[in-house]
Amino acid sequence: MIVPVYNAMPYLTECLDSLVGQSIDRARMEVIAVDDGSTDGGEKELERYASLHPGLFRVIHQPNSGGPASPCNRGLEQAAGRYVLFLGADDYLGPEALERMVDSADANESDVVYVRMVGVGGREVHQGVFARTRAEVPLDDWRICWALSNTKLFRRSLVEEHGLRFSETLTAFSDQPFTLEALFRARRICVLGDYDYYFSVRRDDLSNITLRSRHLERLRGLTAAMAVTERFTEPGSKCRANMNVRHFHWEAEQLLRANFLELEESTQQEIFEGLRALVDRYLDEGVEERLQVRRRVRLAHVRAGDLVGLRAAIAEEDDQGRVPLTARGDRVYADYSAFREPERTLPDSVFDVTKWARQRASQQRLEIRSLVAVGKPRPLGLRMRAVSSLDDLADLADQNVASVTVDEAPAGTRIRLQALGDGAGTEIDVELPLAVPEFGRALTLRIRIAGVERTARSADELGRRVVSAFLVRLRSGVARRLRRLIRAVG
Repeated sequence: MIVPVYNAMPYLTECLDSLVGQSIDRARMEVIAVDDGSTDGGEKELERYASLHPGLFRVIHQPNSGGPASPCNRGLEQAAGRYVLFLGADDYLGPEALERMVDSADANESDVVYVRMVGVGGREVHQGVFARTRAEVPLDDWRICWALSNTKLFRRSLVEEHGLRFSETLTAFSDQPFTLEALFRARRICVLGDYDYYFSVRRDDLSNITLRSRHLERLRGLTAAMAVTERFTEPGSKCRANMNVRHFHWEAEQLLRANFLELEESTQQEIFEGLRALVDRYLDEGVEERLQVRRRVRLAHVRAGDLVGLRAAIAEEDDQGRVPLTARGDRVYADYSAFREPERTLPDSVFDVTKWARQRASQQRLEIRSLVAVGKPRPLGLRMRAVSSLDDLADLADQNVASVTVDEAPAGTRIRLQALGDGAGTEIDVELPLAVPEFGRALTLRIRIAGVERTARSADELGRRVVSAFLVRLRSGVARRLRRLIRAVG
């Protein structure tokens, strides 16, 4: 067990407690804690635990190196066990974690063991790979691409046979190139999803090294990771495509978020040129078409050498990275200013979201909740309330991407759409001015998006309820008229 430590108090205490509380036999466990020049009392906390638990903790102190690579390498130099696990000083383990990991690695003869991670304090952890326990996972499995941190169990003979070490030129993201090479060289990879093994903590002050890393550090880490992927995979292979989709989808995306616009122009230019080199080398058509539209648009500007266009594309997006949509026939596009802009000539495919729009349209749930007579002193029409599970249907309809209609609705029918909030969908409110004989008729609500249509039909009992309401109001109206006539005659 290797724990690189730098100013991790008070999280360090919980981390060390989780190691003391492990169910595995103490004789099978050693913790090498490398203090990388801590100044917050963490260095004293390590010595306190070493004195309280002799033989369990070995503490090494060194001047601050500027990143986790050096303390991880120092720990590897001292490690003697059959397996090695890297644990962040602000993270902690479940009580049975080490025992379960080692038993599984022995039983499956695994060189790398993925273990279920849990985010704490809002820390985002992709869960797809941990959906179930698997004794062996192929390298081209899409899900393993989303967990490339070094928070795994590694067979130490694999690490030493190939001289795997963390690049100390990287002050952040040195774990991804290390993990990637270990995965590519491993004879067997397994996944444990049956227990909460590793708890990844998001600090209250957001000071985790990966959370506060600057753009240029991330770019250098991304460049190193993509180089490892290129080195160990064949052109056109599924594994290379999966890894590169992940690199562009996640790491490149982090570089081109809204805060990119806050950087100094020289830094923007350096990041832009670094990404352009990666795009030219690794972003082929197969990878590009698997990216979401906002990523395709940004990287298309990078490929075209258009920094001004890139800035404009980022600025046009809302907080969720979305822009309005527009329809051309049955095709749907993200309506960036560069869409069909003659001076930029980016292909329509960069902006095309038709597949996404059709998929969402086909998956939506559409339900008519109520159909009632409205108007006083007598019914003047019908009011229909329905709900679509699409939370942005109102936005889609505003852009003429979706049409919402009611079969045989008369002139004067009004349709209003209102998002319900919290992802609950969109309320559809329809007012139909109908003549008396039409009140019992069933009505069909239709929503059409990018050529995909969904319908909902008012139930017969709703129609009967409307007729009954009409008759009750009609009888009441007749009775009132009779009373007024009697009073007038009398």
